[in-house]
Amino acid sequence: MLLAIDPGLAVTGWCCMSGGKLIFRDDNLPLAGTLRTSPKFGTTEERIGSLRKALAFMFDEFGPEHVAIEGYVYQGARSETGNSLIISRLVGIAEGLATARHASTVVIDKNTVNRRIGLTGEVPKRRVRQMVEAMLRLEPGLLRNEHEVDAAALGWVASMQIRRAA
Repeated sequence: MLLAIDPGLAVTGWCCMSGGKLIFRDDNLPLAGTLRTSPKFGTTEERIGSLRKALAFMFDEFGPEHVAIEGYVYQGARSETGNSLIISRLVGIAEGLATARHASTVVIDKNTVNRRIGLTGEVPKRRVRQMVEAMLRLEPGLLRNEHEVDAAALGWVASMQIRRAA
C-alpha cells in the first residue's frame, strides 16, 4: 500500500493507493482526506506539531509499504517565503516518519507530477481534476477537493515509478 501526501500548513491532502488505484473504504468512498490547521488553533510550531501527530497516526493506522510526498522545488526569489520553508519542513517530517517505519519514500515535485499525467504550464485546478478522474476511472466529484486530487495524482505517478523499479 502507498500513502500519498501533499503537504501544506493550512491543508495537507492524502490518499491511499494500491497498484496505482485508490483504495476504497467499506462505504465506497476513497481512503483519502485532508488534515487542516488554522492560525486560530495555535502558533506555526504548534500547527506543525499537530500535523506531525496526525501524520504519525496515519502511518501507524495504515502501515504503508511506500510513501509518496509532494516535494518542494526552489523556483527563485518567489520561493523564498516562510510558507515554502514550512512546506520543506513538513516534507522532512513525512520522510522521517516513513523512514522510522521502514517504508520506502519517493519525493516528487508538483511540476513533475503534472507532466507525468500529461499536463504542462499553468494548469487550472478543474483540468487537473478531470485528468485525475479519467486516469483513475473515478466518478466526477468522488475526490472531495483539490488537495485529495493532488494527492491522488502524486500517488498514481509514484505507483508507476515503483512498478517500473520492481
